[in-house]
Amino acid sequence: MTVLSATSGPPPHDGEDALLVKQYILQTLVLDVLERDIGRIAVSGLKMAEIYIQGLRQAQDDAASDLFRIRKQFRHRGIKIVSEERLDHGVRVQYVCRGYHRSFYMLRGLIRAEVKSLLQRYLHISGGPEEPEGTADS
Repeated sequence: MTVLSATSGPPPHDGEDALLVKQYILQTLVLDVLERDIGRIAVSGLKMAEIYIQGLRQAQDDAASDLFRIRKQFRHRGIKIVSEERLDHGVRVQYVCRGYHRSFYMLRGLIRAEVKSLLQRYLHISGGPEEPEGTADS
């Protein structure tokens, strides 16, 4: 008779797996936004469009590097995206994690806030609201 120990099966799904899937989805959306904006600026007729595009391309390179790191973690943790549906109110993702089928859903409002925060980080823009003059403690 074979006795299975707790360590012989696949490790249980944990929050880090779901977080990686969330990061993956957000990175792909950031890359989509950057590509769309680069295209719009390219045909905008701005006199210095190439400067803006250069900044967005650098952000795109940084986001792509992060996506590569996430995909590497996917391979290491046994995660595979099966499907991604962009719906009116959010994004639904079906994925397999170490043989177990899982799903993940993010609402559009949360996605927008997270993508905005990532774009600010990649573009080196502070995200805090501006304080009116004379209200900061000095």
